[in-house]
Amino acid sequence: HVLKDFPMLRDYDIRQTFMKLGYNMRMTDMQAAFGIEQLRKLDENNERRKENAAFFDESLGRHSDMIQLPAVGTHQKHVYYGYPIVVREDAGFSRKEITGYLKSKKIESRPFFGGCLPDQPAFRDENIRVQGDLKVSRWIRDNAFFIGVHPGIGEEEREYIVDTFDEFFEKI
Repeated sequence: HVLKDFPMLRDYDIRQTFMKLGYNMRMTDMQAAFGIEQLRKLDENNERRKENAAFFDESLGRHSDMIQLPAVGTHQKHVYYGYPIVVREDAGFSRKEITGYLKSKKIESRPFFGGCLPDQPAFRDENIRVQGDLKVSRWIRDNAFFIGVHPGIGEEEREYIVDTFDEFFEKI
């Protein structure tokens, strides 16, 4: 197994695991053209994402004893690239269990991108400075995930997602 030397990542999504450091910041002219067109849709798409997030806030809020949902302060703005959810410490299940259930029902999820970067294999032999024990970062790495709030998610998809969460919590 590629992560055998990294036990702290045993339950982490391999798609978000970095084995080597690298950068690719080149944008082609075609990508720039598509980007300009996408920018014209940005405000509308962000509004749709916020609508989807508001639906999840209301519908999943009844499970707040087991999961923590995002909170947006009065002087803050969130456009929801994804909808973050944290499994509470005393929930009685793990992030891996709930995301596995979602996956079995064809609902995609992602852990927090990169998790705790010093734990990534790509940083193993790098001369990096780590301040503190990173207890909170590692806890979030192991207990938080995103579900999608893509602007194309409609009422039927949102209902299915919430119904699937409800099914999972009924089994707990």
